[in-house]
Amino acid sequence: MNRCSVDDKGIPQCIGDARGMGVDCNQTKPYFCGYNGTAPKAVCMYPESYSCFDNKCTGSFNNSNVTIGCDQAEHYCSIDNMGLPLCKTAANVTGTGIFCTGRYSCKNDNSTGKASCLRKKDPLIPLYVVLGVVVIAGVIGGIIWVIRKRSRAEDRQSLLY
Repeated sequence: MNRCSVDDKGIPQCIGDARGMGVDCNQTKPYFCGYNGTAPKAVCMYPESYSCFDNKCTGSFNNSNVTIGCDQAEHYCSIDNMGLPLCKTAANVTGTGIFCTGRYSCKNDNSTGKASCLRKKDPLIPLYVVLGVVVIAGVIGGIIWVIRKRSRAEDRQSLLY
């Protein structure tokens, strides 16, 4: 059994032992030991097939305002013994991100690198608007034509009697 813990400097680490401090990780799938932000507490991080991935890593402790670029579709974040962010690579391990549904594009926050989903607009909306206007104009034109036709017919009918 492997566990995630932090060492005496607060760095997330994997421990190949079933006892001790830390948290148990599910070994049936790939994982890496991460931390929960500015106050390092070890967490088991499991790679997911996210739709959009974060693209920066953030430091911890006195370096919590330090960020580095890190495409988490192929890497994951960690910290060094000074709390500086690291961008690491391991086989079949990806970093954090979010799941998106429908038609979307990915956007990352400029300062934090957090991923977000942007819904794509339907490119046919202008066509739908034009078709809607044409249909409405056709219906109105048809109503006017029927009213005029009936009006002329009523005028002729009254002249005959």
